[in-house]
Amino acid sequence: MIPSPIRPLLNWRTGLLLAAPALTGCELWPYEAGYPYTTTDPISDFGLSTHELYATITYIVSVIMVLVSILLAYTLFAFRDDGSEGNPEQIHGNTQMEIAWTLLPVAIVLSLIIPTVRTIFKTADAAPAGAMDDSGMVITDDAGKPVKPTVDIKVIGKRWWWAFEYVGTDVVSGNHLAIPDDRPVNFLITSDTVIHSFWIPRIGGKRDAVPGRVNNIWFNLTEDVPAGEVHHIRGECAEYCGEAHALMRFEVIALDGPDFDKWMGEYAEGPTSLNASVKAKGEAAFLEAGCVGCHVVRGNETANGKIGPDLTFFGDRRYLAAGVEDMFPTHLEGEEQMAYARETLTKWITDPNSIKPGTTKSANASRSMDGMNIPKDANGDGVLTEDEFPAEKVADIVEYLLQQQSSYPLR
Repeated sequence: MIPSPIRPLLNWRTGLLLAAPALTGCELWPYEAGYPYTTTDPISDFGLSTHELYATITYIVSVIMVLVSILLAYTLFAFRDDGSEGNPEQIHGNTQMEIAWTLLPVAIVLSLIIPTVRTIFKTADAAPAGAMDDSGMVITDDAGKPVKPTVDIKVIGKRWWWAFEYVGTDVVSGNHLAIPDDRPVNFLITSDTVIHSFWIPRIGGKRDAVPGRVNNIWFNLTEDVPAGEVHHIRGECAEYCGEAHALMRFEVIALDGPDFDKWMGEYAEGPTSLNASVKAKGEAAFLEAGCVGCHVVRGNETANGKIGPDLTFFGDRRYLAAGVEDMFPTHLEGEEQMAYARETLTKWITDPNSIKPGTTKSANASRSMDGMNIPKDANGDGVLTEDEFPAEKVADIVEYLLQQQSSYPLR
């Protein structure tokens, strides 16, 4: 039987030892198995660098843990009290051992510091001008311009949602964005309210979104997206920022390079195939309800608001209210799924606090920075009633938004 002082040591140390390979080795929590916020299944060079550093350090400390556990177990067993009278033999001083146990920790710390510092500098470099070849040189044309320029995206943390502005273009999106698989992507991260933390676990790295300051993360995707397909990546705010902090999510859509270029062109132009009747009724109701004061819809000349998210191609999105509500759950299909989306969006328009607490000012009367007003909400209670705005006009807005789809439905 194992001596009793050793048993508890073996219990938890053995558990950690067995867990170490799983934690580092291989996708213990893969995305495909239903872990959208996994960090052990990276899909970017940035995330892979961080993951490899994590694995290296875990293996090193696991070996140290095993050696220390063996020595401790041996010491407890070999030098246990045998019942003899008097003190055990006293040993004082051993120069070689003292040198060894001084130098060994230094070597261990250096083995941890060196790869850590290397990874920090690697992931903190300025973004390249464009896609690079195997030697690390930017691929340019005869004029010296990058063949595939880096995609710069300004990320703005709001209360409580995310705005994404594609630098050098007119494309702006809210709570979802598309990125290509064939060139670097550079996030320029800031906030216009309080401090947030921008985090896409599978891409790697958290960056604070600080008012008045710009932090950045750049990366290349390491997975090729087949033409015509869409890969979904989830992100969220990782720093407490107020009442709806836990409900401040977003979705990143990875596309094949040419598909991304086509998506950007469509998004800049806005919907062009919307049913004429749906468009006319929807735009009229959108204007009458006052939605145009806060939102942009490309192709709608009256919708130029800058306060709320850009709603262009709203019908592409699966998630509502900054990733809170799934409008198109996969257990539903066809018209049943579309009916659920209409019902959910109607509820969001007429009673947003029921889906995302703190959305309207009525829920934050003492905090002027939090929430917004519903333009037709005469009572100021955060609920849009039939008397305040007819249900059929709400339905017109719902249909107008859901029918806006690009060639790449992002759901």
